[in-house]
Amino acid sequence: MLQDAASFAEAVRPLIEKLVKEQTRNVLRAERFDVVTPADGSKMGVRQPFGKREIFLPYTQEVANAQEGDAVLVLWRGSLSNGKVWCFGAGPE
Repeated sequence: MLQDAASFAEAVRPLIEKLVKEQTRNVLRAERFDVVTPADGSKMGVRQPFGKREIFLPYTQEVANAQEGDAVLVLWRGSLSNGKVWCFGAGPE
């Protein structure tokens, strides 16, 4: 019986993943990050608080002068692979 349940779960997995992508493609998420590498003209390096991995993302003009250690908000659209550093961690000024 457990094998049947596992087979069923694997059979419906692609359908569930497709439905989740369809339902969340226009969702916006905001997360707080810390600046690790200041802006270089196109991207800046950010890391989640107490995180280990730095990621480089495009940014808005509002945070172009952010310095190392500043808190910023990253706005994610859809699948969390499409992010942009949007504003300082206190929100839009």
